Amino acid sequence: MATTTIHEFFRGTVSSVSAYGDAGTVLNVDQYGIYATSSRNGWKFARRLYEPFLIAPGRVVGDVAAHRPLLRPP
Repeated sequence: MATTTIHEFFRGTVSSVSAYGDAGTVLNVDQYGIYATSSRNGWKFARRLYEPFLIAPGRVVGDVAAHRPLLRPP
């Protein structure tokens, strides 16, 4: 098993109904978590679990340098 710590932050507005909320919901979240990964045959994932351990809403500050959609189109 391997573990990876991840830090992600996002700020923006939800464009359509999603797990983040209804369209128009303002997001500003700083989040840390751990991926626990089991692999087989080298690097093929057998199982991957993400567990957030710190979620801090309203903590992202600063100027947005580049605008892009929060969720990528399918």
